[in-house]
Amino acid sequence: MRSEGLAKLVAVFALIFFVTTPLTPGDELPSKLLAHGKQECVLAGINVISSTVEQAEASLGKPTSEEVTFPEQKGIAGEREYVWRKLNVVVTLKTEFIHDARLKGGFNESPELVTVEGSDGAIGRTGRGLKLGDRLSEIEKIYGTRFVKKGKTIYIEWKSGTGLSVTTDDKGLINRIDLSAPE
Repeated sequence: MRSEGLAKLVAVFALIFFVTTPLTPGDELPSKLLAHGKQECVLAGINVISSTVEQAEASLGKPTSEEVTFPEQKGIAGEREYVWRKLNVVVTLKTEFIHDARLKGGFNESPELVTVEGSDGAIGRTGRGLKLGDRLSEIEKIYGTRFVKKGKTIYIEWKSGTGLSVTTDDKGLINRIDLSAPE
């Protein structure tokens, strides 16, 4: 009897923690909630698995700003953030990089997270067609029903670890999409 009460209490606290903790790309979902089908890899023309910064620049132009967000030290991984400010959309690309003489060219930089915010669905769209300005109902049409919803945010994760986070405004229109690379 006593252990049943304790188990229920633990379950209630776990539920409260789950419901009140915001989901972000990189969070791991239980296997029963992982999305089926083809994973999403592209947002704003940037493939989080294989694109280079040069490819992003070829598609979006020169970034409005670039910042090293983690100290750059020779032989140590660091992080950079590239931002493109366009009319009605902001695209942010966060990358990880490493200086290592064993690598071809001694430098490697790979995408970690792509974020689009605003209302321009021409730029702010996924490879499978979800775009800024869509309603949340488009998510089920494109990705299915295996996701977690918390407030105005829906989080989808695939077995590979790729994660898609979609947020809406007060009218129920998508105004932010984040796509994270598998870790």
